[in-house]
Amino acid sequence: MKKNILFLLFLIFTISFNYAQERFATKSGMINFEASVPSFEEVKATHNSVSAILKSNGDFASLALVRGFRFKVALMEEHFNESYIESSKYPKATFSGKIKDFNSSELSGVQKDYVLLGTVSMHGKEKKIETTALI
Repeated sequence: MKKNILFLLFLIFTISFNYAQERFATKSGMINFEASVPSFEEVKATHNSVSAILKSNGDFASLALVRGFRFKVALMEEHFNESYIESSKYPKATFSGKIKDFNSSELSGVQKDYVLLGTVSMHGKEKKIETTALI
């Protein structure tokens, strides 16, 4: 009986260890956007608390609470949340996709650009995008 319990604990530990190696996660991801036009005030925001999960096969998903975007001008942030994005009605922005030609064994301390393909969902709409991710 004691051997069975030890074997079971070892099996659970091994499975959870292997499972943990397949995923990379953060709750401090960053999203920046800029929608400025010449001759007008800069429209630029940053969000520093984005949750994201990257699997070793290149599958990627992220979630950002819309109220987390910070603008240089407080009034711009208020207009963004109340009038434009309606963050009380649509509080989340999500992305789900895959990183092209991703190999987790190549990850190192050096940042590298990857092509990211997927679907962004925001304000009740979905749109397929292709963009660059710095990992």
